Amino acid sequence: MYIPSEINNVNKLAGVLRCEISQIDNLVNKVVPRSEFGELFEKVHFDGLPFHFEVSMPEDFILEIKLPKRKVHLGYRTVYSVLPHFASSALKVLKFYLNDLYVPNDCVHGFIKKRNIVTNARMHLNKKLILNVDIKNFFESINLDMVRGVYEKLGFQKDIAEILSNITTLNGRLVAGFSTSPVIANLYCNEMDEELMHVCSQNNITYTRYADDITFSGDKIDILSDVGEILRRYGFEINKSKTRYYYRGNGQYVTGLSVEDTVKPRVPKYVKKRLRAEIWKIHSYLPPSVHFKVIP
Repeated sequence: MYIPSEINNVNKLAGVLRCEISQIDNLVNKVVPRSEFGELFEKVHFDGLPFHFEVSMPEDFILEIKLPKRKVHLGYRTVYSVLPHFASSALKVLKFYLNDLYVPNDCVHGFIKKRNIVTNARMHLNKKLILNVDIKNFFESINLDMVRGVYEKLGFQKDIAEILSNITTLNGRLVAGFSTSPVIANLYCNEMDEELMHVCSQNNITYTRYADDITFSGDKIDILSDVGEILRRYGFEINKSKTRYYYRGNGQYVTGLSVEDTVKPRVPKYVKKRLRAEIWKIHSYLPPSVHFKVIP
């Protein structure tokens, strides 16, 4: 595997991405080669989806998908899918390459191998007070210049960093749906995470981040203004509507799991209740010959 500084021309970059040299320009400009037209038509010509999608054939390179949010009145969450096979393949290869270069801080649990919502929640078990902070428009807040800076810090030469930053952004920003966005976001947030860990260590507070979900826990948490200032310096904004304090005994949740247990994070009771209701709803549509048991 090349180290970043060794990728000093487009030929080597194409080799790393496992694509043709001529396709680098297609990746940068989001242009569909004529050879991909038939494949694209087959990929988007289907019905009956539980979400809305927009694509114009055959010019479009990106499929825009609008997924309804859990609370309908909040509208849709937009994600993007790269349509041409060569492009989605190149992004996946780049994702694995960047993951090999990324050394995550202990506080980061999102999009990291062997880390997940459970390992994230486990860090906050049986704490007196928990503060959950959501970063508003997380991916979209990371712009082209920030992404270019990530590549340059990794050791890529400026012209290669410029190409890569254009390949992995849409309209000058990271977007949800590109397979490279999570690792690039984590790389960009590396120094921010270190600053937040430093502030927390001085105040005897535990800090973790799962993508755009930031969690603090301890006996006393009065660092929200400091957190807001650090986030602003990195181009982020706190989503005030999703910022919440949870006190022990009144229900404490981290990345969707209850953390009031002293042993391990648990699925909240309201989630179990909702799942049982859904299972019984499904059961009512099944023929009498089909039997199953709901485990309490």
